[in-house]
Amino acid sequence: MLVLHFNIGAGTQHLNIGAGTQHLNIYGGTQHFNIGAGTQHFNIGAGTQHFNIGAGTQHLNIGAGTQHLNIYGGTQHFNIGAGTQHFNIGAGTQHFNIGAGTQHLNIGAGTQHLNIGAGTQHLNYK
Repeated sequence: MLVLHFNIGAGTQHLNIGAGTQHLNIYGGTQHFNIGAGTQHFNIGAGTQHFNIGAGTQHLNIGAGTQHLNIYGGTQHFNIGAGTQHFNIGAGTQHFNIGAGTQHLNIGAGTQHLNIGAGTQHLNYK
């Protein structure tokens, strides 16, 4: 069985993806994405982005702090296949900024959990 663990500790994390085409493909198995307390910046520039997660179980856990998810112009595909998905965001401040373009969020059969703790959430869709 494929098991992937991505653990990022406390501090400041920057994930910057520039213009072009990006493919993130994760297939069946169990995936854990754990980001500790601190400040996280996820910036995706113009272009085409594909985020494909296959069947299995996915855990995305973000601890307390400040999270920025900025997606600029272009086309984004978020495809999650059958299985169970857990999206847990702890206390703090979350910014979700999506710029001009086209966004596709496709979630297949299964169970999805989105848990956001105390704090302030900003969803800005331009």
